[in-house]
Amino acid sequence: MAGDWFLRVNPKPMEAKKNPRYDVQRQSGKFFLIGLVLSSAMAITAYEWTSIKKVYPPRPHDNKEEMPYNHAVRTDHPKPEEPKVKAPKIVIRNPDITKLTLVQDDQPEDSVSIVKQNEQAPLPAPPIEKPIDDDQPWISAEIQPTPVNGLARFYEQIGRELKYPKQARQMNVEGRVVVQFVVSKTGELTDFTILRSLGAGCDEEAIRVLSKTKWEPGRQRGKPVRVRMAMVVNFRLHH
Repeated sequence: MAGDWFLRVNPKPMEAKKNPRYDVQRQSGKFFLIGLVLSSAMAITAYEWTSIKKVYPPRPHDNKEEMPYNHAVRTDHPKPEEPKVKAPKIVIRNPDITKLTLVQDDQPEDSVSIVKQNEQAPLPAPPIEKPIDDDQPWISAEIQPTPVNGLARFYEQIGRELKYPKQARQMNVEGRVVVQFVVSKTGELTDFTILRSLGAGCDEEAIRVLSKTKWEPGRQRGKPVRVRMAMVVNFRLHH
């Protein structure tokens, strides 16, 4: 009985003794420091990570300064006026040409065949009101020169006297000779000029025969004047 009363009246708590291996509070300070260091390191790392600016290489279409856009503007310029070119004046030197075709003289048929360019005598040109120059030959007069006794007798005379040159026959030369001459006031042929040469004696033969012909002089306002004319003599061999 006495023992039970002592326990009730003056109870004495018992100290709980912990095993050092299982005492968590014993190393709490160390764990606190470790946690503090880790949390600080993570905070610093997170701050540095968010503050880093990513730099990407520039793309071609993003760099507007290096690749300017050139917009071509079409400009219509007025076409420069082309200089006006004056057409050259064509001077007809010899309006009346008579063709004579000459063949070899050793053929059985006629030795000269004549081809007429104009069947009739040339028509008179319209009158030109200007002073008459006696020395300057006319190209076209009011009344053109014509052979004496007509064109038919003129062709006959040429056919009789014109011979095929021996040198031209040996060299087998054929073609035409263009002879220019002036019919004087008296009807004689002067100032012979070869406009187209054939050579081999043909030029000289054409001039020789034409110089023997007689013409009626041309007239301007009723007065005889000198008139420049030309003829074509064709030389042709029979093969």
